Amino acid sequence: MRSLPSVISLAFARLAYGEGIHLVNCYYGPQPVSLVVYYSDDSHPVIPPPQNACRKSTGSYFYWETGKDETCRFSTGVTFKFNIEVVAQAPGVGDYSAVGYGSNGFKDFNCYKDVKPTLYVDQTGYCESIYYCLPK
Repeated sequence: MRSLPSVISLAFARLAYGEGIHLVNCYYGPQPVSLVVYYSDDSHPVIPPPQNACRKSTGSYFYWETGKDETCRFSTGVTFKFNIEVVAQAPGVGDYSAVGYGSNGFKDFNCYKDVKPTLYVDQTGYCESIYYCLPK
């Protein structure tokens, strides 16, 4: 488990990085959706433009914690490859803990367990950040 100072440092680092990728679950009534969302400025997440959101599943939530390499291809042609540990949501794994990694072919990322904040709200529902990934 992380100490309070390291959790605070990580929270501030998240704001300082700028760029970030979120693995999100969206609550759109009876039609749940899981997305991978890219932000060039992660300190101000808003409804992402379509080219910055990659759909992982529709009708059920994607199981992020496979412990295997997973991919999501954005309409821009960029593919984000990521791997979230099987035990990432296990008791004892603290919020903001490092639980995986990813790459978009340009940069490598470390992925962290998020506190499931509402990332954004749109006309059909809202999306919560389950994990977020920051450049190494």
